[in-house]
Amino acid sequence: MDNLTLFLLLGILPAILIGGISLAMVHTLTKKQIRREEIQLKRELGELARKDLIPIRLQAYERMALFMHRMSAAELIGRTQSSKMTASTLKKALITTMRAEFEHNITQQIYLSRTAWETIYAYQQSLRQVIEQCSTDLDPNAPGFELGKRILAFYIENDQNVITTEQVITRLQVEVKHMFDV
Repeated sequence: MDNLTLFLLLGILPAILIGGISLAMVHTLTKKQIRREEIQLKRELGELARKDLIPIRLQAYERMALFMHRMSAAELIGRTQSSKMTASTLKKALITTMRAEFEHNITQQIYLSRTAWETIYAYQQSLRQVIEQCSTDLDPNAPGFELGKRILAFYIENDQNVITTEQVITRLQVEVKHMFDV
């Protein structure tokens, strides 16, 4: 029995060894193949995501360009002001309209660069400060068109010192062009 056990061990041991090595090789090769397929899938998904994301990002930039046009002092005043408004009423209406427009477009920041969004936000804050500043020494019961005139005059006199809608829109245009530079 000793010889038989020795004979079986010598016969089975190489088979077990070869089987183990074969199994390890198959496992390693399978792992490498799976990794290659994962990399390829990620690459394909990345390309698909970029293809799908570009139109969405373009739409966001378009919407924010429209937002900036609507937020220009002249456009905002023209859309908001009515002949019966007082300066106080116009001020409140301008700020309410700005807030509503901004909140309506706030989700677009997901698709814009941080710089673009910060520029838009800075303009919105700047316009609000201009409205506040121009209404400070104006009688609240003065005609609303007086406040409107002051705001427009401020932008004409200080166009070098304040953020303008044109500057923000130019920033958006540069970023859109940059999206297509490869």
